Amino acid sequence: MSFDGKDIGLGAKMRMCISAATDAAMSGFGQQMGRRICARQVVTKDLGGSVRFSSTCAVGRGGTTTSTGVARGDFSSGYVIHMESDTTGAAYAAMNGHHVTELHATYAGPCPPDMTPGDVDAGNGVKVNIDRMAQGGAPAVP
Repeated sequence: MSFDGKDIGLGAKMRMCISAATDAAMSGFGQQMGRRICARQVVTKDLGGSVRFSSTCAVGRGGTTTSTGVARGDFSSGYVIHMESDTTGAAYAAMNGHHVTELHATYAGPCPPDMTPGDVDAGNGVKVNIDRMAQGGAPAVP
């Protein structure tokens, strides 16, 4: 993953364990969150199978962000997301301005034995479970 052309330090080290139930729950959670904070959300699929998206979302002290992007790939073995965002009004000045995010994801097979559905291992010692976070439980994985 890169942000404004710089590797954000996760690279190939980040791993996620997603089950069908986790995927469905997180999609629903994301849609609910989006409806609360986004004045506009548009998602379309083009003839080539790419998914294009755009949104304008107000995140309180995080300012207002307008984003456009495209996700390409077969979505079974992998995908690439390119997103460009413009943020204004953020309390932390570095968040304001034009930003470009690139994400390259590859399916590596079923969840390994050291992970359960919902686990995200950032590769830097941080491990959380998004299922527990969405349910309001403890985010850390023991």
